[in-house]
Amino acid sequence: MGHKGSSLRGAASVHPELLPHTKLTAQEVMAMRLRHQHDLGGSFALTKDKFAVLTNLEEDDASQLFWHIFDTDKNNLVDAFEMQISFCLLSTMGLQEKLDFIFSLYNFSGNGEISMDEMIILLRTVVHAGAKMDKNVEFIETEIAESLTSMAFERVQRDVEEDIRRYEFDRFCLWHPRIAEFLNYWCSSVNQVAIPEGSVFSDRAFPAEASSVYASADAPPAGMMPARHVRWLRPEKVLGPGAKLFNELGFFGVLEQGALGDAWFLSALALVAHKPELIRKLFCHTGQEDSGRYCLQFFKGGNWAPVVLDDKLPCDPADAPLFLSSPAEHSQYWPCLVEKAYAKLHGSYESLIGGRIENALRDLTGGVVRRFPFESVAGEENAPAMIWDRITAGLERGLVGITRGIREGDTTSTAAKKMDLAENLLYVVDRAESVRGKKLLRLKDPFKSDRAYAGDWGWESEMWQEFREVTEDLGMDARGVKGRAEGFFWMDLDDAAALFNTIYDVYVEHEVAKWHAVSRSGAWSTKAGTAAGCCNHRGWRSGEQIYLEVEEGQRLVICLTQQDALFHGVAPDPPAGANAKDAPGSSATSAKDDNPAEEGEEEEESPEEAGAGGAGAAGKEEATSAAAEEATAPAPAAELAPKVRRREETRAIGFVLLKHDFGSAGALRRVEQVTQDNFADGHQEMLPQRDVFTITTLGEGRYALLPMTFDAGLEGQWFVTISGTKQFSVISEKELAMDADEQRQATAPFPEGEEVHQLLTPFSAKAPEAMFPDDLETSKAVAMEKLAMLFDKLGKA
Repeated sequence: MGHKGSSLRGAASVHPELLPHTKLTAQEVMAMRLRHQHDLGGSFALTKDKFAVLTNLEEDDASQLFWHIFDTDKNNLVDAFEMQISFCLLSTMGLQEKLDFIFSLYNFSGNGEISMDEMIILLRTVVHAGAKMDKNVEFIETEIAESLTSMAFERVQRDVEEDIRRYEFDRFCLWHPRIAEFLNYWCSSVNQVAIPEGSVFSDRAFPAEASSVYASADAPPAGMMPARHVRWLRPEKVLGPGAKLFNELGFFGVLEQGALGDAWFLSALALVAHKPELIRKLFCHTGQEDSGRYCLQFFKGGNWAPVVLDDKLPCDPADAPLFLSSPAEHSQYWPCLVEKAYAKLHGSYESLIGGRIENALRDLTGGVVRRFPFESVAGEENAPAMIWDRITAGLERGLVGITRGIREGDTTSTAAKKMDLAENLLYVVDRAESVRGKKLLRLKDPFKSDRAYAGDWGWESEMWQEFREVTEDLGMDARGVKGRAEGFFWMDLDDAAALFNTIYDVYVEHEVAKWHAVSRSGAWSTKAGTAAGCCNHRGWRSGEQIYLEVEEGQRLVICLTQQDALFHGVAPDPPAGANAKDAPGSSATSAKDDNPAEEGEEEEESPEEAGAGGAGAAGKEEATSAAAEEATAPAPAAELAPKVRRREETRAIGFVLLKHDFGSAGALRRVEQVTQDNFADGHQEMLPQRDVFTITTLGEGRYALLPMTFDAGLEGQWFVTISGTKQFSVISEKELAMDADEQRQATAPFPEGEEVHQLLTPFSAKAPEAMFPDDLETSKAVAMEKLAMLFDKLGKA
């Protein structure tokens, strides 16, 4: 129901004129229905004046919505039922409430049942209502609504003359992947909340308290500031009255790391900031930014998960940002909000100590992140050339970063330190230039520091004067210091190959160009018999399968993601038949993660805030929203994330993509063999990573994709995202066979002794890579440095 059949991802992005109506409560939507019945006589078509009566809006406001958004046919009429559904979708109602309301509109007999024709009209009207409000939603043809309705009736064994009951309608809508996706998309919209005039927003779900900073207020990590000394201040209190979200010149500059060991995340953020449009994409418009209410989104579990928050920033007693910030002279606070939103998503700031840089890059971009350790080409005569090819190819399709992660037995550490290069820091690769026989890289140190690369082609290197033609071709000055203020410096390729040991490249073309994208999800479950392991195990065929139909040859990006221990915690498997978005940690959980209620209320300052000099903007009062969510709605993501990350070992996962004719609805043919003849792509070496990818080119045909763990019996959710340059179809077993679970369990095992993987070699699992350091020592060092600077500042004051 997304563009050309793409999945709807993230939060609904409605027309700005509709944002104020996202505050509508269930009572206000029901009042609209009563006005339709009693004041308008149940009219099917509404003129502009009747539309004003239905919505209870002033004439001018009603006219704006009528002409600009809803009267797309320009015939001076709109559908009354479509209008009620539109405001229902916009409202703060929970998912079940919205389903009940929509069903009741078409339950004309009042007996709790609707006919096949009524359901066809209902489905078509609901999607058309969404498409008028959100450009990401696409109108559907009547044939699609008819097909979905037929499937619903077949599922409960009703013929065309019978009716479907409300609970059967609900079950079908929550069961079918595309319908459930659409409903969750509207239940994860960034609803506005009531903020009294003259007040500013405060986020109760991630309050300005110690619990948002540390797992335990009484036991902060070693070297970090006691919670009682942390002050929460608005940006204008920290950066002055000229504080802005983004510098008006568009300059993103360098970052300043705070007293938190999250260099893995900050390095990734600095790399992504090299493309400002990717940073701006993280911010979703709420229409309430002037009142301190922001929304950011991160790519989790195959979807963009929105996180709503206020703009209070944790500061030290001298009113300086305690954690990540941008240099004060830039007066921009987007880095502070990105780090805060990411901390909220995972439970607390402390939960960000230590992590995997590739996970952060994926979360920030939705891109394909690939890690290239130089040890993979060690001993190769043309190793530098292979590194060069990887860098230049990476720059053409996205982002490239280079780092020197500490490894056991590292022999380059001393040399790198002499050259004043930081350890475990991801340097941005900005340019790769082959000039007059020289292969040079322009790198950027993402953090504000006094480090100055001391090797050839570094700042003030003699090479700039010795090779003046190279200097002129690169547009540099004779001392090589152009760009120094922004942290840029140059380096020879051979030196880079010797002093660094890993490249990260991020392929973002499919996200930036908005390729056709479809997401599906499932679970490895021992109870359902789907935790079957890879093809080394005889029961592998009982795992879930996804089917792909490609009508035109095209390039595809396929990603399999397993549960994120940092984000999902120990969330249980979803129940059989549940859509993944109903599961903890999905994007649906973040919709009103923060302030789901309809009204704001004034809040007195806590003693801690008062003692810290207040957290609000001068002359404004704080406004928070009530914390009562409908019982039927998903739980907030921020509440599901553990306060401190659980150190769970990431299991080895992978998938196989096979040429396979999967049949049709009611006649599903599951994959039973994996051979050289039907193998199209995938992983015979399973990888112990959260995300595994392939970029492949497929010809016209039908395929099956099998997500797998290397070992059998391992449980957890999985998410598959497929992006392509052209349109294609992705179909789950549920959409082809009503009894997919029974059919899977009834599949007979191979006869004893028959080779499961046929002509393929046995599958293997790669050993886990070393995790990006915890940065605990970095935390201590930075924290102590900050404290020393603070005491010095306070002493001078």
